[in-house]
Amino acid sequence: MTMLSCVVSVDKPVGPTSFDIVRAARRGVRGRVGHAGTLDPFASGLLLVMIGHATRISNILMALPKEYDLTVQFGAVSTTADPPGTSCRRAAT
Repeated sequence: MTMLSCVVSVDKPVGPTSFDIVRAARRGVRGRVGHAGTLDPFASGLLLVMIGHATRISNILMALPKEYDLTVQFGAVSTTADPPGTSCRRAAT
């Protein structure tokens, strides 16, 4: 039996963790499954999921350049410094 070996580009939506995506992939394949980089649950974006022998190149994939798009609200302070945190202060801008 030939084991599947590939890198899958997943468009991770807001909500699930990176490990949730890996867990779903593990249900469908035999062998190792991993990801190259963690996206927070409140983040969406490209998640590289490696299956089988492709997990051996995780260091190469992790070293690739990354770009981020974000929205900033200057003067806002939250309890966690993340979007899920409770807004505790908003300075005049």
